[in-house]
Amino acid sequence: MVWKVIKERSNGKIYEWSKDIDGSHDDHLFRVLQGAFDDTELETIIGDDPRNAPARIMDALELKMLAEMNELIFGRRLVSMTIEEQQRINSLLRPIGDLEEKVLKR
Repeated sequence: MVWKVIKERSNGKIYEWSKDIDGSHDDHLFRVLQGAFDDTELETIIGDDPRNAPARIMDALELKMLAEMNELIFGRRLVSMTIEEQQRINSLLRPIGDLEEKVLKR
């Protein structure tokens, strides 16, 4: 993603996250994402508002990595929630974490 932004900037045009450096649909990016998520998960993550999709993708990748690490360490899956349920909980907890950070800085 960073390479694309640098290259697009040097070309004088920055496209949305789902486009390649020529402004076409970024098939490579989606093939990579399909290695981590099935089509339903990817559709849920991207959702109706594609503007925040890169942040949601990063959050979902983080949750997926943590789930895989837990399974490797403990030998079983500890969380059996869908990506959508995990993202909903994450979005509810984020303001609490932000508030805690502000309190600790005082």
